[in-house]
Amino acid sequence: MKKHIVIALMAIGFITGCHTSKVQYSDLPGPVQKTLQEQCHGAQVAKIEQKNRDGCCVYKVEFCATGKKAYIRSDGTIMN
Repeated sequence: MKKHIVIALMAIGFITGCHTSKVQYSDLPGPVQKTLQEQCHGAQVAKIEQKNRDGCCVYKVEFCATGKKAYIRSDGTIMN
């Protein structure tokens, strides 16, 4: 029974738009680039992924040295 619930939840996630794709820094919207420049103090970026959360475009930025992640909306707002 639990296996069926897990499979159903995974299917719902794919249907509702839990989509992720890798993005280059140069492809980020201007407000996202500006937030990274102002708030991340030159920390080296390991990877950037574009995600769809609740119908909104969000960029997940992972940093090299610390492994920390930041989630930034396309308008440049940092999410918690």
